Amino acid sequence: MGYSYPIFLAGNFFLRNHLRPTQLIDAKYVHNFIRQPKIYQLASEHFTGSVGQKRVPKEFLINLPIPLPPIDEQKRIASILNEQMSAVEKARKATEAQLESALALPSAYLRSYFHSEEAKSWKQVKLGDVCQEDKQIIDSNTYQLLSLTYIGLEHIESQTGRILKQPSESIKNEGISSTYVFNSSHVLYSKLRPYLNKVAIPNFEGRCTTELIPFLPKDGVDRTFLGWIFRRQETVERAMLGKTGSRMPRASILNKPLTEVTKEDRQIAKSANFGLIYGASVNGFRGYAESNYGISLSEKEAKTIMDNFFKSYSGLANWHKKTKSRIYNGGINETRTLSDRIRYFDNASPQQILNTPIQGTGADMVKLALGKLVSALKPFNGKARILATVHDEIILEAHESISSQVASVLSETMVNSGKEFLNRVPIEAEASIGDNWSDK
Repeated sequence: MGYSYPIFLAGNFFLRNHLRPTQLIDAKYVHNFIRQPKIYQLASEHFTGSVGQKRVPKEFLINLPIPLPPIDEQKRIASILNEQMSAVEKARKATEAQLESALALPSAYLRSYFHSEEAKSWKQVKLGDVCQEDKQIIDSNTYQLLSLTYIGLEHIESQTGRILKQPSESIKNEGISSTYVFNSSHVLYSKLRPYLNKVAIPNFEGRCTTELIPFLPKDGVDRTFLGWIFRRQETVERAMLGKTGSRMPRASILNKPLTEVTKEDRQIAKSANFGLIYGASVNGFRGYAESNYGISLSEKEAKTIMDNFFKSYSGLANWHKKTKSRIYNGGINETRTLSDRIRYFDNASPQQILNTPIQGTGADMVKLALGKLVSALKPFNGKARILATVHDEIILEAHESISSQVASVLSETMVNSGKEFLNRVPIEAEASIGDNWSDK
């Protein structure tokens, strides 16, 4: 590769499928070297496995040439690169926070406006009353197909609805057997993975994947307004509760009212999120939903929710499957949280192994938040104090006159603590104010 340093092969420190540097190699130096774009490009040329399961083969890493400066020089180089990456990460977090806040504005505006005094006089309807599906299928063998731009899910940006493809681009048959035709009268709604929130308002005629549904607004309904109704968070949550399908979640929402998601809907979703990720069985999930959220589910209802949940989050399902396989083959006797706290087992159950990295990291976040709250509450001069913790909840006692301010400090502290462990997913903390613990 033309390096002036001696060449060291990664295979010299490859052990048990992990890169473990010897005393001659600084781990951070190796980490930064392998992260180079040209190394990734080179690795991609050696990928093995099927689509979606691409891997870098062990032989590639073993035989990867690495420049080997003296150990002190490696540490100096790694230190400079780490400082640069810290600056990049700080800028990325700030940008993501600004973008997240901006993207939340439209739904927040609609939510507040729909609860205004003016809105109380409006007629309540269902989404199916104000628009209709317009599925005009084009056969792939027709000449008409060649004259229309194809739009797939990958061409629509989540949340914004921006179409990442121009009508003037080259038009080809992209291997799609059948497509729907659409024009500037339609709203394109993605029924596949509704949580991605892909809704487009095209200004041209084209064809789209059958995973996008062209909707026509009925008389008296503005097309752009309809698009925002589809995009708002309440519609997404409704779609997730009503999703169907064998391979991936598909939304069926035409019979859902335009009003807010009910408290019971939210409780069902929460019980699924916080019960199933820990490997709960059907009956375990039922018990969890009833004891923690007051939701009574039949075995059939619980099984349906459980099946839909793991179809929606296939990565989580795969992790469960692989972890359980390793347990049954005697391959796991320890696990760690993201703070690197370790837990050892003699005869671990699948639920214990699945629970610890998730709930243990949650505990890390809560403990850090508790530590930060000690100083964060000092400006209130003893009028606010930590009272208790319950699982992932922190309960404070505060003077009624400052309750709103304390709630803001609490949620902000919890979010900032969470971001120190999880920086690739949004962190949310909901603070509620009440006279007793049941008002959460």
